[in-house]
This record gives sequence, structure tokens and C-alpha cells, in this order.
Amino acid sequence: MQLRILILSLILAFKLELAAQENLSLDSAIQKALLAGDAILIAESELRAAELQQYRGNAGETPRTAFTLNDNAQVINISQELASGATISRDAAVANNLGAALNVNWTVFNGMRVKAIKGRIGAQIDERAHQLRASMQATVAEVMTAYYSLARQQQYLKVIGRSSDVSEKRLELIQQRKLVGLANGAELLQAEIDAHQRVQALESQRLVARQMQFELNNLMQAPMASEWIIPDSFPLQDLSWEDIDEGIRSNPELAAADAAIRAADFSARSVYANRMPTVGFNGGLGYNLLLNNGGFILRNQNYGPYLGVNAQVPILQHRVFERQHQVAQQEAETIRLRKGQAENALLTSALSLYATLETYTALANEEKVNVEKAKRLLEIVEAREAMDAATIVELREAQRSFEEANFRLIDLRFQALMSQVELMRLSGKLLE
Repeated sequence: MQLRILILSLILAFKLELAAQENLSLDSAIQKALLAGDAILIAESELRAAELQQYRGNAGETPRTAFTLNDNAQVINISQELASGATISRDAAVANNLGAALNVNWTVFNGMRVKAIKGRIGAQIDERAHQLRASMQATVAEVMTAYYSLARQQQYLKVIGRSSDVSEKRLELIQQRKLVGLANGAELLQAEIDAHQRVQALESQRLVARQMQFELNNLMQAPMASEWIIPDSFPLQDLSWEDIDEGIRSNPELAAADAAIRAADFSARSVYANRMPTVGFNGGLGYNLLLNNGGFILRNQNYGPYLGVNAQVPILQHRVFERQHQVAQQEAETIRLRKGQAENALLTSALSLYATLETYTALANEEKVNVEKAKRLLEIVEAREAMDAATIVELREAQRSFEEANFRLIDLRFQALMSQVELMRLSGKLLE
């Protein structure tokens, strides 16, 4: 009697728990995760930092203006001999030198280095933008994986709950038969053991489902106590290999690598520009005032504008810039090689995933028929058990067939979904 009460209380608690849960759609889960994902916030911050560097002054394209002001006071000892033969000697003379200047420097040519810097900054912005998209796709894939995993565990829970109902009904039937002398103590003990095993399996599965809910809540930054109901079935999308192959060519990770290659090429050009002449204009307005209470010149003041041109031609740098340029070119080549390696790895992974998707989809379609058969078998054996025409072995086999068939179908669908999610991530279709 106590076991029956325990079973009923657990089943009731399970039904109440389902009633307290909220329905959660996949789109809603993805939206929550995209708004709160730490990885996305970091990628957005890096993109913003790169965009802030895109201005003309950072590339050295605009004139540089500076204002300087200085005022120096001195106490000096003076000893001067003039051409006229006169001498001036004075100790502790006070002198003051006041100067101010407004300077403007503008580099008009430095071997196209300005253009190279602007190109590098633009390429780095593109790289960060593609990295942001890749981070968003990774987050979506992670959420979908957790979402489908929770759906799988909840489906397991329903299958075990259905099997537990069968064991509970059989226990109730055996107890009624024993009361009228149609069942013995061994049958009752066996029914109690079977029912207890199903209760343990049900509780263990509930724990696994709760753990998956915690993982999903963490991705969505939702309260850990939040509990969700996930739909039982998810239609697989019709993915052709041609669409996947085409999408991989524009994979955000590969696009980010292309942008990194362009940035490295521009860096190499920037280094090469150091070997070229640099021409610039300089000008400004200056003022200087010298006051001295001892010496030949007691007051000297000058002010006015100035304008000049300067040129610098590197002649002998012991091949420093040449080596730096070679290093920069080699770094760009390394990125190209890594990009080609990554593209081959993506294609190989996509081919394997596509074959997996086709295989598991076909197996799942076949398993649906087997699940229907196992369901009918369990219903028939239940009906025979109610008429005392089925043995405990038949019921156990029917339960085992029902559970295993459903578990296989759930697992096949889950593996197909996982292959689909990863294929869509590789081909850049998760954000479409």
C-alpha cells in the first residue's frame, strides 16, 4: 500500500510539475540568449573598438597642430667683452625668456603609408564584424543543442512515465486479485519490485531533465528555477548539399580569415612605405620675448609666421625595413595557409554531417513504424493482463520493447537534429 501511495504521489507531482512549467519556443530561447550572451557582448565590444579607430587622424591623413608655451626665469652671472673694448660684468642678474608658438605639421607623402593604414583598419573592422556573426551563430547553435537536448530528456521522461503507468496498473490489479485469492504473494512482490524500479527510473530521468534545464537557463541568462515545456517533435529542414557547399564558402569564420589576410597585406604595405621618402609641410606662428637686466641685450622680442617644407629619405637602414616587410608578408602567407586548412576541415566535416543527417533521417522514418508496433503490442498485453491472460514475462517484454523503440526513435531524431544544426552553422544559415 505504501509503494502504491508513493507511485501515485510521484505521478501526481510529475503532472503538477508539467502544469507549472511554461511553454518555450526555440525562437524565444534563441532571442533570449542573443540578448544576454557574454561572448556576443565581447565580440560587439571588439567591433566597436575597431570602428573607433577608423578616422582620418589615426591614419596620419590630417595635419597635426600643437600650441607650446614656456616661460623661463633665471638668475645668472654675466661677464661680456664687447668689440668696442668695453666690458660688462654683473652678478645675480635676472633674466626672463617668454616663448609661445602655434605649430602645424602635415605629412603630404610617406610612401602611401596613410592609404595602407586606412586599408588595414577597414579590414580589421570587417574581421571583427565576421567574428561577431560567427559568435552569434555559435551561440544559436549552442542554444539549439541545449534546447533539443532538453526536449530529448523530456521525451524520455514521458516514455518512462507511460511505462510506469503500466507497472502501477499491474500492481493495483495484482493487489485486487490477491484480495480475492487469485494471486499469490510472489506475484505481488514481483509487481512491487517492477513498479519500484520504474519509479526510480522516473526520478533519475527527472533529475537529468532538470540538469538540462539549468544548462538552457544559463545560456538564456534566465532564473535557474525556470522550467520549460518543449514541443515533442521538430521538423527537419530540407538541406541540399549544393546549398551547404555554397554556404561554406561564405562561412563567417572563413570570411574573417579573408579580412585578416587583407589586414596583413596592408600591414606589409605599411612597413614597405618606411623605405620610401617622406615629405611634409610645417608652419605656424611664433613669439619670443627675452628680458635681461644685465648684459649687452636688455630686451629682445620677435614674432611672426613661418612656413617650411621638409623631406626625409632613408638611405642606409641595414635592411631593417626590408626584413620587417618580409616578416609581414610571411605572416600574411601563414594566415592564407590556415584559412585553406580551415576550409578543407569545414568541407570534410560538412560531408560527414550530411551523410549522418541522411542516414539518421532514414533510420528515424523506419523506426516510427516500429514504435507504432511496440505501442500496439503494449496495449494488447495490457488488455490481456486485465483479463489475467498475460504473464509477467510478456508484460516486461512489451514494456522493454516499447521503451527501447521509443528511445531509439528519440535518439535518431536528436542525432539528425544535431547534424542539421551543425550543418546550418557551417553554412552560415542559422541567422537567416
